[in-house]
Amino acid sequence: MDRNEPQSNYNEDISSLIELSTFPEELLRLIFSFLPANVVYEKILGAGDWDQLQLSHVQLVAFRFIFQKSLLIRSRNSERVGFFRIVYPNNEDEKSMGCHGFQEGYQLMRKLINFNFKLDSPVFPKDITLLFRFRDRMKEAPPHEVDDLDAEIEYFIMILELLTFDNFYKDRIKSVNFHLIYDTAPTPSLMLNQSKIMQKIEMLSRKSTKIVIYNRNKVKWAIGLNPFQLDRLQELYLWNNGFNDFNIVNYFHGMSPHLKILHLTGNDITSLRGLIIPSTLEQFIITANNITSLEGPNFQDAPNLRIFDASINAVTEITNKVKFSNNLKIFRIPYNRIQSFRNFEIPNKLQTLSLSKNLLTGVDYIRLPATLIELFLNGNYFKSLPDSFFYTCENLTKLNLSDNLIDDLDDLGNLPSNLEELILDNNEIDNNDLTNILCLNKLKTLSMISNGLMSINGNQFPKTLQVLKLDKNELSELINIDFGDNLCKLSLSGNNLNKFNIEQYKLKFPPTLRFIDLSYNPLEDVGSLFIPDSARVLRLNGINIPFNNHFLSHLPKGIQELELNHTGNIQHYPCLDFATHLPNLKSISMERNHIVSMEQMKFPFTLERLSLEGNLLSKIPFGLIPSSSKYLQFNNNKISIERLKLPKLPQLEYFGVCGDQTNLIRQQI
Repeated sequence: MDRNEPQSNYNEDISSLIELSTFPEELLRLIFSFLPANVVYEKILGAGDWDQLQLSHVQLVAFRFIFQKSLLIRSRNSERVGFFRIVYPNNEDEKSMGCHGFQEGYQLMRKLINFNFKLDSPVFPKDITLLFRFRDRMKEAPPHEVDDLDAEIEYFIMILELLTFDNFYKDRIKSVNFHLIYDTAPTPSLMLNQSKIMQKIEMLSRKSTKIVIYNRNKVKWAIGLNPFQLDRLQELYLWNNGFNDFNIVNYFHGMSPHLKILHLTGNDITSLRGLIIPSTLEQFIITANNITSLEGPNFQDAPNLRIFDASINAVTEITNKVKFSNNLKIFRIPYNRIQSFRNFEIPNKLQTLSLSKNLLTGVDYIRLPATLIELFLNGNYFKSLPDSFFYTCENLTKLNLSDNLIDDLDDLGNLPSNLEELILDNNEIDNNDLTNILCLNKLKTLSMISNGLMSINGNQFPKTLQVLKLDKNELSELINIDFGDNLCKLSLSGNNLNKFNIEQYKLKFPPTLRFIDLSYNPLEDVGSLFIPDSARVLRLNGINIPFNNHFLSHLPKGIQELELNHTGNIQHYPCLDFATHLPNLKSISMERNHIVSMEQMKFPFTLERLSLEGNLLSKIPFGLIPSSSKYLQFNNNKISIERLKLPKLPQLEYFGVCGDQTNLIRQQI
């Protein structure tokens, strides 16, 4: 939940809990545990001067509940910092007490400190995170907000000063973490303030277990943190900071002996030689640099290293000089230039191996461990795999071989019997002999998009299969096929099917089938199309069957989502009675169809999403649109927003005519 949005789900009168003074603390804490800390704070303590009051029993319990959690103070311009989830993957920001704005954060800290002087047993957060974004005020901030930006910086410094006096109240705050985002070019004023901030941070650096410094524009800022003072640091993220080979040798020479996570994404590193790996390291991410070799560090010095990711670099080979501990679980090195693995020993407990988007032509030299669960070999130049390649892979469940040069399934050798997901997109498999796949009795997902398949005849797919993707092939017929007992999704778009007749061609579908995509096939007429009654999502984009009520009457009444985009066969003034023929319809899309009018359309009251983008409409008959609609898309028509009489649609989440006009509709409510 976004704590900045109204807490509509908690509008019950939580303040009435204040009257429940007879409730024991354990029960009150249980009640509070079902609510975000910010909601409890707002309803029980509020924004007033609670630090000057004698708190009730319920308020004291709420106080302890709130401030024993983590405290997150974010600058006001950091609302859309999406990569925050990378650093805090377990929704820690939602579990913590959050403060939006450093002025508010400073006031909260003052209240917290003042009130703790009254208590025999002071309460302080288990850790504090300060997320500050240096933004480009010229591009993002209107003139009236410039003072607010300067005030944010001032209050950030004041918070740091408060925290540096922590020894006055007996070092109660154990951990202070920093997340700094540089989203602008340095100016003299910003550099001066940044220097003050870094000085204060250095005074608190021995309390820091997590530091993030992200330079979004890769402009050189003087970071200035002394690595020798970061002796408690466990997680360090230095993204786009201009670190180079010299920094690798020197800066990290004095790194914390407790470091567990090191992210060096988007820097200027070409070599890892001289890098000393802390023995405590568990994750090492060094993506998007220009590294040509992994040789240099002794990765075995980190026996607990579980994740290594060197994606998007320039590594050409991995030799036996590169060695990892057998505890490594994930090894990713896609988007490099690797041509060979000369005697490289893959750790024998590895679970995920990604060699995607390299220059590999063979795998004779790769020995896979028995623990492997996921293998990504897509985007290389494989034509075949040795028969014994998967001999030890009894635990392999996901295999991606897309974007290679495979032309026969027999060339894949003996596939692992426990495989659940197999991706073979964009190869050259035009042979319809699927024997090597049909024997996989645990397979759930099979994707063979864009392979040149011409026909499938007389096959029985694994009973476990749930998703089958055969888009963009050359399929002209499907005959005598058993699709198993559990198929949920079938995608056949972009083929040469002129008929989809279940009875005539003996196609056996299970009652679990919900999604069918037959888009961009040369289907002849409505008589050539028979959709299973179990279908709920149907895509018929780009087909030439005339769309009218006769056509709608042939579709299952249970259809909930229907796409009829870019068909060329919807009349200019179509008479389409969706309400009668598809009474359960929730979503209908008829984009790019040259539709001039909606006046003869009837929609069921269940409709939530309607998209008519890219047609020739000049007006919107809102009286025909159910009031429960949530998404209305009319962009790229001939509609004038100035002439529209906007209705009241209380459930609306998006409305577009000339861009996004959602707020205009909401103003009518």
